[in-house]
Amino acid sequence: MYRSGWPWVRCVKPPLLFALSVLFYELMKQQQPKPEPGCTHPHPHSHPRQPTDPRAVERAARLFRAMGDPQRLALLQHLAGGECCVSELVTASGEKFPTVSARLRILRTEGLIRRRRSGLHVYYALADDHVGGLISNALAHADELNGPTNSVPTTPAGKNKKPATPED
Repeated sequence: MYRSGWPWVRCVKPPLLFALSVLFYELMKQQQPKPEPGCTHPHPHSHPRQPTDPRAVERAARLFRAMGDPQRLALLQHLAGGECCVSELVTASGEKFPTVSARLRILRTEGLIRRRRSGLHVYYALADDHVGGLISNALAHADELNGPTNSVPTTPAGKNKKPATPED
């Protein structure tokens, strides 16, 4: 016979006792406080995270969308070298004036570039050093990811093809 300090346990058969112990365990587990979601182990470079304003997150996403087009990114990279006239950008990109103008308008609307007029010419430059840092860091990171063996093949027209992936 099963011995226990609780008198009611003496009249309970072992299978029922097991079921009661599992039920007790589940009830106790529900009463324990749940751990906070997220990472709990210490990080060597951790900094206290301030709650980010949702408007700032949305604004940053719009900046990345504007820079996400390869042709617009090429324009930004060209402007990282210094202020340029629109006609210089048209020549450098090899595209038509209205196309380049539309791309510049998107970049200017998002605050990535600034413009100034001088007579009949319009000159564009990066809005500030933050934009230059974003561009140089993004391109440096892309170079690291590509590495010497993972280079992206290009077509004769110079447009990048998507590299083959195992999912294709």
